Amino acid sequence: DGNGVLLTYTNTRKYVNVTVTKELKDDPGKAGEFNFTGRLLDNGVDITDKVSDLSSFTINVTNNTASKTFSIPVRSTLTITEQPTPDQSAMYDTTYSPTGGTMTLTTAAEFKITNTRKKQTVTITKELNDVTATSAVSFPFTVTLYNADQKATYNSYQLHYLY
Repeated sequence: DGNGVLLTYTNTRKYVNVTVTKELKDDPGKAGEFNFTGRLLDNGVDITDKVSDLSSFTINVTNNTASKTFSIPVRSTLTITEQPTPDQSAMYDTTYSPTGGTMTLTTAAEFKITNTRKKQTVTITKELNDVTATSAVSFPFTVTLYNADQKATYNSYQLHYLY
């Protein structure tokens, strides 16, 4: 400006905290290791390697939920994708919030990946042939279910039949 004054402006990139939360529903007390990948774009340029551990990370779930937090540049676009094992794919239906697992970040945010336990219906049929009795009869039986860790859970039932 003629007085010999030099003004310097420094632009510093702003960052926001992004929390990735893993939740297991309809599976009480469940724990496990869940793997994810992250991809970070800034104006279409991949800058994933600028954030430590983002390209591939694990969340260890205990008692149905856990999370991990990253510091992400403002206005970048983050995509989080779960990399389930075959057992996890067979056991759970997965949903993402935000839908599709992608968000352009302007403020602190949460990505939530929820696995809801798949359920099956089991039908047990008891057939009696040549029955001539006229009283109630009980048929005790045990159902053994195995979880993904091959641990058996036992439930005993009584089937009552009146004829």
